Amino acid sequence: EYSFGADSLVTEKEENDFGYELALRAHMLRIFLWIIRYWHKQAGAPQLATSNPNTAAILCRAREYVEANYATVTLTDVARECGLSYGYFSRMFNTYMKVSFNDYVNQVRVNESMKLLATTDMSITEIALAMGFSTTSYYIQVFKKLKSISPNKFRKQFRSNQLPQGN
Repeated sequence: EYSFGADSLVTEKEENDFGYELALRAHMLRIFLWIIRYWHKQAGAPQLATSNPNTAAILCRAREYVEANYATVTLTDVARECGLSYGYFSRMFNTYMKVSFNDYVNQVRVNESMKLLATTDMSITEIALAMGFSTTSYYIQVFKKLKSISPNKFRKQFRSNQLPQGN
């Protein structure tokens, strides 16, 4: 668990001592570092189960495409991007990524949504739709399945600095 020490931020600002602006910036950088490390742990990029460089290159290209287009991406889009048929790409993805394409896209969407939950006041519905989920209830269901916590509870815990280190 990481304590952000919001009290020290407020104290620095209220006292306006020489160099307080620098102290505030340094503290904010520590917070951003923690957020970046937390998101990195959450992302947990899957390992490719292949030693074939051509297959690895195709799957890396597919992952990059998904990460750039997660809100609207379809398996057809990625198969076309990789120059493969829908069926062949689907089988390849499942075999080597050890996760279905839809499950992978949902992982990316949930991980991206965590950034919005932590940094914006967007509603859960707005975030769900921005991430490409068709309904808020499906987004909440997927989020809970992957993170063992609801999006709303995640936001509240994040803002109250009570997130466990390992999650």
